Amino acid sequence: DKTITFTADEGYVLDTVTVDGNPATLTDGSYKFSGVTAEHSIAVVYAEDEMGVEDPDAGDGIPDKYQAKITYSIENGTWDGIDSADQVHVFTLKEYTAGEWVAVATTPTLDDTVPDVSRAKADAAYTQATPEWKDTTPTAETKVEATTTYTYSYGDEENKYTITVDVTNGTADPAEPVVTHGEDKTITFTADEGYVLDT
Repeated sequence: DKTITFTADEGYVLDTVTVDGNPATLTDGSYKFSGVTAEHSIAVVYAEDEMGVEDPDAGDGIPDKYQAKITYSIENGTWDGIDSADQVHVFTLKEYTAGEWVAVATTPTLDDTVPDVSRAKADAAYTQATPEWKDTTPTAETKVEATTTYTYSYGDEENKYTITVDVTNGTADPAEPVVTHGEDKTITFTADEGYVLDT
């Protein structure tokens, strides 16, 4: 008999085991060849595992390639309550059965992971008047078939403000400036001939 014990590199988990060209499994990380009387081969493959269903930033024993990371991103704003521009969820698309990774019985849907857009907050520089999902709008019924990012956007144009300028017996430059949020603006005043600053 000969038992061979396998150990994954850090950040990797078992993907496939093939013995003499056929799918096989390990028991507690080992494979036992019993009563060996001929040549044999065994191939063990580990795959990257850096994300998980419970914690998107930590492995869960399932290779990442059999999962899908769904990101709900927000441009120029944050999701209320998490102080972040991204909400991330991981869904499992394949499960390990009889030595092979097979598709889960029912393709998962986005379900209750879709954020309530009433929780979206615009950054100070952007208006909250017309935010919308870009490209594709996620719904609870949307099937999860690949890693996808859905983006909710407050637009690309920062808020602009008009400074109303009123000058009597003189001129102002610029006369009615429009200023982008957070921008500095200097206005220069000049008195008409024979006049000086009053108020």
